[in-house]
Amino acid sequence: DRYVLRVRLGEGGQGEVWRADDPLDAGHPKALKLVGMASSSSNQLERLRREARRLVQLDHPSLVACYALFEDLHLELLGVVVDHEHLGRRQGPCSFINHDGIPWRNNRR
Repeated sequence: DRYVLRVRLGEGGQGEVWRADDPLDAGHPKALKLVGMASSSSNQLERLRREARRLVQLDHPSLVACYALFEDLHLELLGVVVDHEHLGRRQGPCSFINHDGIPWRNNRR
């Protein structure tokens, strides 16, 4: 209920990414990665939870800042909240976190 979805930015194998506004943090748009819990395996959901927890702990210009992880059991959604402005500034390779919590570079665009 906190975030207002504005524009769908993309869709992939795990779910959808939306540009969203946070009324408690006006002026700083967020991006929400929403994953359907019913259509995902428990391993996929746990992997996303681990990735979000590790991103929150890291601060690096090549990593997207993660602000929150939420689960809506009524809508059966798992969501990760990241910095939308950082996504918009990305021009080089994108970095992700591997299963060991170590930054991993993906040079594909």
